[in-house]
Amino acid sequence: MKSFNIFSIIILMTLPVLVHSAQNYRGFEFGLNSGPAKAAGGFFNYIDEDNTMSAEIGDGDGYGLTLSYLFSSYHGFELYTGMVTNDYFVEFCHSFYSYDPPSPLVTEHTTEIFFLNFNGIIQVPLGPFIPYITGGYGWVAFIDEAPFAPNFGGGLKIYVSKHIALRAHYCEYSVNLKDQLGEGETPPNIQVPEIVIPYSDKIHFYTWIFGLLFNLGKVY
Repeated sequence: MKSFNIFSIIILMTLPVLVHSAQNYRGFEFGLNSGPAKAAGGFFNYIDEDNTMSAEIGDGDGYGLTLSYLFSSYHGFELYTGMVTNDYFVEFCHSFYSYDPPSPLVTEHTTEIFFLNFNGIIQVPLGPFIPYITGGYGWVAFIDEAPFAPNFGGGLKIYVSKHIALRAHYCEYSVNLKDQLGEGETPPNIQVPEIVIPYSDKIHFYTWIFGLLFNLGKVY
């Protein structure tokens, strides 16, 4: 308990020094980011004894660019654009038209999912270390739809020089995808009737991004 009290006193004494020594940031920041992107979602629908429909999404990697504007050292906004390589596909099976063993009759597939977000930022400069939280709204573009998607996250900036920082950022996205299956890939040598089937899927993305941040504004 005594060592804990001593540690607490040291932290309380150090915190004002860190805050006082924190550099003041104002203006634009530009970032280059990449990292892993995990996802959860997919479904299986039993339509009837002849028809089934399913969707799956796998994990991938993310790449992106950020452009931020800081009104002060403590708050600002950020524009993020990027993509993830998560493997997402939707399949429709019909027992009459499928092979034996059954194979998908119509398949839509993508490995390129694009993001565009507008977020607010709240941060606390502590010397070269700047922890922050962020949240906002944007769009996530799938095969032929771009549903509206909220996101939230946070991270840490570590300034290694006056205008360059390392950044680690975690973010979660919640996507309600509504689309229709009808113009995907079909098996060869099979005369497939016209099929248009609506579907919906609730998908969550969990992304870690790491990168470089360049401060283009005033540092004083």
